[in-house]
Amino acid sequence: MNGTLNKWVNSFDDQKRELFVNTLFQIIQATNASTFYDLTGDWPKKAVAVLGAIRDIDDETRKFVFQTIRALFALAVKNIREIGSENSQ
Repeated sequence: MNGTLNKWVNSFDDQKRELFVNTLFQIIQATNASTFYDLTGDWPKKAVAVLGAIRDIDDETRKFVFQTIRALFALAVKNIREIGSENSQ
């Protein structure tokens, strides 16, 4: 997982990385959570707050964030498959 995250983070320039982190922080901040437990507790209410925050983001940034998250998942799947094929040899 560490390798996946490192590859993913390093695939973006500083400006894109900053945009992603700031936007993600803005979305999480909308939930008023100060801990991970706060974020997962009362998740239906938090989900409404997250969706509201996502709606407030401009279209271009929203598209970038979703593409970035999809890229992370694609990279994770690729790395899992590679590890699985190495272990089966």
